[in-house]
Amino acid sequence: MLPKTFRSICLAIGLFSIVGCSSDGKVPVDGVVFLDNKPLAGGTIAFVGREGGVIASATSDEQGKFQIRAEPGKNKVAISKADPKSSASYADPTQGMPLESEYAEVMKKLPPPLVAARFSDPEKSGISFVVESGMEPVEIRVTFK
Repeated sequence: MLPKTFRSICLAIGLFSIVGCSSDGKVPVDGVVFLDNKPLAGGTIAFVGREGGVIASATSDEQGKFQIRAEPGKNKVAISKADPKSSASYADPTQGMPLESEYAEVMKKLPPPLVAARFSDPEKSGISFVVESGMEPVEIRVTFK
């Protein structure tokens, strides 16, 4: 027979794994994101909790599925994705930040977004979830326009 202390530790570990507790206090969230009713592969999903104080992000797979560890409570959500086929070049990171006079030119070279701009801002996206342990998978729908 196992010592009582060992059994208690095993029971505690088992309970923590069942309810999804972790040392960082975040809660696992599974979901899928759709762009114009098709799975969005390679999209960036950000959950913003605690009035912007905690941000968690993930990238969606080929089926639009993602897994993230978010702050419990209400989280506003942002979704973004730039066109990977764009031949635009980015500013050279070794050169530092562009001068104010160069900024507009750098912005023109950024790849065009594939998701409407409003969805990239958690304050404007209109998407939010109450994150809690044991929650069902979430479904997020965004558009190009």
